[in-house]
Amino acid sequence: MRKKAQRDYQRAVRDLDAAKADTERFHTQDKPLFSQWLSANFGALLTEMRDLQTRLFDAQNLVNEVQQEYFYGGHRSVHSAYRAVINRRNHPEPAPEPQHSEEPHDTNPSDEQDFNSAANDFWDRFHEPENATHSPRNRAFENQRLKELYRKLARRLHPDNGRTITPHESELWLQTQTAYENGQVEVLENILNLIEIDEQGSKNASVSTLLRLTASLKSTLRALKSQITGLRQNLAWNFSRRTDHDELLRRTNDSLLADREKLVWLLTKYEAQIQRWDLDASGRKRRVPARQTAWTDEELL
Repeated sequence: MRKKAQRDYQRAVRDLDAAKADTERFHTQDKPLFSQWLSANFGALLTEMRDLQTRLFDAQNLVNEVQQEYFYGGHRSVHSAYRAVINRRNHPEPAPEPQHSEEPHDTNPSDEQDFNSAANDFWDRFHEPENATHSPRNRAFENQRLKELYRKLARRLHPDNGRTITPHESELWLQTQTAYENGQVEVLENILNLIEIDEQGSKNASVSTLLRLTASLKSTLRALKSQITGLRQNLAWNFSRRTDHDELLRRTNDSLLADREKLVWLLTKYEAQIQRWDLDASGRKRRVPARQTAWTDEELL
C-alpha cells in the first residue's frame, strides 16, 4: 500500500511538472516567437484590421447610443433620436460640480461599527452551536495553527533567510503567502508536507500524507489541463517546436482574411445605417417617421 501511494504521488508530481512546463513554454517562448513571426508576415493586414476594429467600435457606440436615446428619450422617430445624440456630442454639457453638505451626519461611524459588530455576533451565536466547526474555540485553534504553519514555512522559504531560493521554492512561498492571507490551514499543511518530502524523500512519508498530497496535486493538474486545452486552440501553441511554418502560414492567412471579411461586413452595415440617419437628419431625404415597435424591422439593430 505504501509503495502504491509512493508511485501515485511520484506520477502526479511528474505529470504536474510536465503540464507546468508546457504552460510556461507557451507564455515565454511560443507566444513571443509567434508574435514576431506574425508581425513579419502579416504586419500590413494586422494594421488594417486594427483600424477596422477601431472604426467598428466607434460606429457601434454611436448606434447603441441612438438606440438608447430612441427608447428612453421619448422620441417619435429614430431620426429625431439621432439628431439629439449628434447635438449632444457636438455640444457636451459641463460636468456638475460636487456639492458638499454642511449639515453634520447623524450617524457616528463608531456607533455604526458597534452595531455591525453586535449584529455579526448575534448572527454567529444564532447560526453556530458551541460544537460547530467555526465556534470561537475552534477558530482560535485554527488561527494558532495557521500562524504556526506560516512561521515554519517562512523559516524554510523566505527569501531573506540568507540562502539561495530555487524557482520551485519561490512558487511555494507565493502559495504560502496567499494561503495565509486566506486562512487556508490545509493548504499550508500540504506545502509543509511537500517540502519535507522533497528534503527526506517519499519513503519516509506516511501513507495518509502521500494520499492527501496526491489528491491535491491531481486537483491542480486537472485545472491546469483544462487551461492547456484552451491554449491548444491558439495558433501560437507549440510554435517554438514547429517546423511546418508553410502550413501555419496558410492557416493563419485564411483565419485573418476571414476575420477581416467579418469586420468589413459589420462596419459596412453600421456605417450605411449611420449614413441613412445622417441624410434624413440633414433634410436631404424625406422619410416617414418609424414607429417605435418597428425598430428592429426597419433599422439595422
